[in-house]
Amino acid sequence: MIETTTQNQKLEFSKIAEQCIKQLELQIDKSFDRINDEIDTLLDIKMAPLNVSTIIYKLPSPQTVKIDIKIKLSNEVCCGRVSNQMDEQSALENSILQPLSYESELLKENEELNKLQWIGYYGEKNFKVGQWIAKWKGDLLNEVGGLYFNDGKKQGQWKEIIENYLEFMKWGHILMIQGKISGELFIMIKRLVGDLMIMELKLEIGQIWMINIILENKQFILVTIKMVKKLVDGIQNKVGRECKNNYINDYKTQSGGGIYDNGVKIGNWVILGDQFKDGNEITECGQYENGKKVAIWEIKWKGNEKIGEGLFDDQAEGESVKIGKWIDLDEEFSLEHQMIYKGEYQNGKKIDRWDICGGGLYDQRGNKTGTWVEIYQGLQIKAIQIGEYQNDNKTGRWDILQKDKANKEFKQIGGGSYNYGVKIGEWIDIERLKNGQQVLWNGDYSHGQRVDRWNFWCVEDENNEFLIKGGGFYKNGVKNGDWVNFNEEFSKEKQLIYDGKYQNDKKIGIWHSFQFDKKNFQQIGARYYDIQGILKVEKNIYLTYQGNLKNGYKVGQWQTLYGSRQIGGGKYDEKGHGKKIGQWKESSVDFPDEIIYIGEYNNDGQKIGRWDIEVWNHEKNQFGKIGDGQYHKMTDSLKIGQWKEFDSKDRSIIYIGEYNNYGQKIGRWDIEVQNDQKKQFEKIGGGSYNNSLKIGKWVFIQKNRFYEGEYNNDKKMGFWKKFDGQSLSRLRSCRFYDLNGIKILKVSSSFMHIGNLRNGNKIGKWQTWLYDNKYIGGGLYNEGGSSIQIGKWTIIDDSNPSYVGEFSKNGKKIGRWDIEIWNHEKNQFEKIGGGSYHKMTDSLKIGQWKEFDSKDRSIIYIGEYNNYGQKIGRWDIEFKKYQQHQFEKIGGGCYDERGIKVGQWIFIEGYTKFEGKFNNDGKKIDLWYLRDSRYEKEARGSYQDDKEHGEWEIKTSSGTEKGCYSNGRKIDKWFLEYYERGSRRQKQIYY
Repeated sequence: MIETTTQNQKLEFSKIAEQCIKQLELQIDKSFDRINDEIDTLLDIKMAPLNVSTIIYKLPSPQTVKIDIKIKLSNEVCCGRVSNQMDEQSALENSILQPLSYESELLKENEELNKLQWIGYYGEKNFKVGQWIAKWKGDLLNEVGGLYFNDGKKQGQWKEIIENYLEFMKWGHILMIQGKISGELFIMIKRLVGDLMIMELKLEIGQIWMINIILENKQFILVTIKMVKKLVDGIQNKVGRECKNNYINDYKTQSGGGIYDNGVKIGNWVILGDQFKDGNEITECGQYENGKKVAIWEIKWKGNEKIGEGLFDDQAEGESVKIGKWIDLDEEFSLEHQMIYKGEYQNGKKIDRWDICGGGLYDQRGNKTGTWVEIYQGLQIKAIQIGEYQNDNKTGRWDILQKDKANKEFKQIGGGSYNYGVKIGEWIDIERLKNGQQVLWNGDYSHGQRVDRWNFWCVEDENNEFLIKGGGFYKNGVKNGDWVNFNEEFSKEKQLIYDGKYQNDKKIGIWHSFQFDKKNFQQIGARYYDIQGILKVEKNIYLTYQGNLKNGYKVGQWQTLYGSRQIGGGKYDEKGHGKKIGQWKESSVDFPDEIIYIGEYNNDGQKIGRWDIEVWNHEKNQFGKIGDGQYHKMTDSLKIGQWKEFDSKDRSIIYIGEYNNYGQKIGRWDIEVQNDQKKQFEKIGGGSYNNSLKIGKWVFIQKNRFYEGEYNNDKKMGFWKKFDGQSLSRLRSCRFYDLNGIKILKVSSSFMHIGNLRNGNKIGKWQTWLYDNKYIGGGLYNEGGSSIQIGKWTIIDDSNPSYVGEFSKNGKKIGRWDIEIWNHEKNQFEKIGGGSYHKMTDSLKIGQWKEFDSKDRSIIYIGEYNNYGQKIGRWDIEFKKYQQHQFEKIGGGCYDERGIKVGQWIFIEGYTKFEGKFNNDGKKIDLWYLRDSRYEKEARGSYQDDKEHGEWEIKTSSGTEKGCYSNGRKIDKWFLEYYERGSRRQKQIYY
């Protein structure tokens, strides 16, 4: 054991350690090129880790410091510790570092709470007690943890995870573990991304000086932490000095640090700003007294440029508060968002006038009041907004102004009105995309939510030229209906927009994507979203639209090309309204390369007269007519008369029927589906409409499934069948709807249960059918509407077995019941077991039974029930392995006259097989064997009153754990035996 040094020796030691660090930094600089060359060589030939240099510094007796630098180029963690196999003096002189093998894991910011798991017990007062261990992402952290007293305080030797791990933008995170073995403190460092060099300094007991050198992309990032930790009554106090140095892109910055006294900050400190990162190095400099900020604090940029300052007042209770004149930073201050506030605080609240590139007044309560000029928060550009505050709420008209690049003056570009801080009426909002493109939005607010039609303009900054326009409708603040929207990466060079439909802010149906430049407007793709807004299908489409634009609108003659082949086109009005006029040949919105529509637009851009539908014939390599219909001449694009038209989502489906003069479907409509082999359309079903409302019997196809049932005023009612594939031969599921069209029952399984309902209750005869329309079971329900089964029944269980027997008038099982399972080879049920129910007592099992486990159909129990429904005597257990057809006996045991397990047993629960002894109270005792087939886990140990007790051995695929239990809890030390990766040598660790 090293004797405690005097205070002077400690100070002398600190100076020498500082010199060590400086010499080490100097040596690193000199060795930089050589290390790079050696790393390149290692990367080429994949050698073992290289010991770059070893530096020994002699300190005043008895301290000896050795710094061992190691480079680890694989993704494994490189760490080391001082060997305890030698005597103490020898260890001090030689300081042999032994590598430990861990797997590398990426530690993301703020994820340690999710990935780090502490495991142990809580005492009566919710204190941690006994042994506690730690797991990282499910893997045991070797030797991490320790013991707690009953009062929740730590005792004895501990190895802990330092909670405040360091973060640097260029190389990620470090997880540091500190421990104490054989009286020696050491540090293990997990480097989770990139390469790693580690140095360790061994000092006197209770002290640790750590230097980490990280090597990544052949650039050094140096972190120096100097601290002393002491363990006092289970509480870890921090004393001494802490400082942090960063090397970022070969540029050294003094990041921060200060002095602790018993874990409390005192004296001068430099702390990192909340947004501190590479390129945004903001620090705060000032003084702490008893852990509270006092006096003047300065805010600095990159360590030396002062950009803000102000006073803190140390209040008797609570935290320090800002007072007096302040130059403060915006919470989102950055290189791109340099917003600074100037004004006065009173007891931590802003008062009077504050300037923010203009500014305004605060009242005595710290609320904004009167006219204000503020930075517009929606943009990362030089834009301001001007308006009135009343009791800290915006009110009345607010204008948004932006500085013109030509004459450097502010010009209004948007704005609108507020009512007590809530937007109302017409607004022009400004949005700034990630790439700097500016978008103007124009529409109405109601109670702070966007409503009705909103239009947008994408604007080029230099001359405010409109690049593209679009928009759509809002309902209660969310997008609904048809929309033309822009891509988030929209720019002058990449003008990508989308056309489709929203439902409650979710994209649904088909959405088309278009790429535009000043010469072409090209459809480049299409996506299909389901009703939940989930993308289901995406495909590329190569349509090009050629023509002229005027103020963002199409004008004059336009052509539609598929590749180099023209497939359509027509004319837009010359007034710049974007309206189609005259004869047009236009591609289908949903199938642009396969279907075209030919007809006429009037001067208002509405379809009129006859329109033909043509489809591409791949054999003839041309379009051919397949359908047509008429539009009303006087009403906007209103279909009338007989029509033959495609399904909007599936070009293999055609509907044939009639529209009335109001554009409503009436009468019989037939459905034709294209035969995949014959390539011809064939009639498969249909139904009737009354003013576009479906009525009566219908057969239709949707998403390659047939549906058969009845409509009442466009609402499904009664019994509906769903069939698999394009035929009515393979029943897939059944559904029941009430008179309001609400689904009250859905049956989706290998077996369909078909019958009648009354007020949601089953009545009368019910049948069970196999999916291929084969009758296999069923029975009767009483007519009272309480869904009680009566009489003879064959009950089909979805998990395979069927039960054949009789129900009493009260719905209770009586007499003999047989159990059958499905034989897939013979395509029928076969008897496998069963037993009897008491005739006088409700569903009480008696006598000999052969039955399935209630949760596992691969387990069968064979034995006897007494007249009270209790298991007695010998019960055997049979088990059927996966993908086997026969059951085999694997164990069993005895029940006493009370129905309690006693004596020797072999049984299965879940994936675990148990073998051992029960006492006369049905509790596990003595030696037991457990085998878990799912996790390849075996265990062997003793029980006492149903709880683990004494020595246990647990074998898993990763190793063997050995230790003792007491009353169901692990006690004392446990150790794990395992084989190192890539080695046949066995290792042991204790926890």
